[in-house]
Amino acid sequence: MAGGPSPPDLLLPGGGPAREVLTVLGHRGLVPLRAAQHGAVVSRTGDGTLVGTKPGSFGDDDALAELHDLLRHVRAADPSTTDTTASSVYTLEQP
Repeated sequence: MAGGPSPPDLLLPGGGPAREVLTVLGHRGLVPLRAAQHGAVVSRTGDGTLVGTKPGSFGDDDALAELHDLLRHVRAADPSTTDTTASSVYTLEQP
């Protein structure tokens, strides 16, 4: 995405609903970047979209707010966030 705007970032609570939204949007996998709390993670898709996910069974009352702040921090640190090299990639395909 050289020179273009970055894709809109997403904050998605709920593991199943998050998977459905990402699948509908055409994202096939996530590269985990940082955790706000256990289970509340900011990841990157192949096109550089940042995605904050928090399954319903994880995190305390502040988890979504912390995840939102972390997502904004990660985006501000690297506005492009399009590097797709990583040691871990998690696919969104159903088992």
